[in-house]
Amino acid sequence: MSSINEIRDGLIEKYGHKAETKEHGDSLGKDAFLQLLVTQMQHQDPLNPMDDKEFIAQMAQFSALEQMQNLNASFSDQQAFSLIGKGVVAQVTNPHTYEVQTVVGEVEAVTKVNGKIYLELDDYTITLDDVRSVFSMPDKEKVDDTDDVEEDDDKNKDEVTD
Repeated sequence: MSSINEIRDGLIEKYGHKAETKEHGDSLGKDAFLQLLVTQMQHQDPLNPMDDKEFIAQMAQFSALEQMQNLNASFSDQQAFSLIGKGVVAQVTNPHTYEVQTVVGEVEAVTKVNGKIYLELDDYTITLDDVRSVFSMPDKEKVDDTDDVEEDDDKNKDEVTD
């Protein structure tokens, strides 16, 4: 019977270690984990089949992995939607010139396309990964009230000087 490390090494050779580690670090993704389980079952010794407890434990690990990935995706969605109405500072790389540009603006909308989250600012669309900092935007009503107070002060000054 092939060892798990041999099967894992075969998967890494087949799918490429760099592609897996780019997105998931040193851990195998959900698809690779399922492929590993199927390969393990295909190559098991028919006279000494895999223990059902081992199989159940691996399926439980697979289920837990899937639930953690779903929870992580849900958290990212919630995090993005909570940014609506807030100001963000983001660093965006121009794909043509490769120049890094700092973008500052208020998040007006959030969209999700093919699993990737995009924030729509004044004139820009950025990814959630581009955000470097978040800040509260001043209330427009308070700003408008402040303008009225300044105008009243100007009138009072004119009356006092007359």
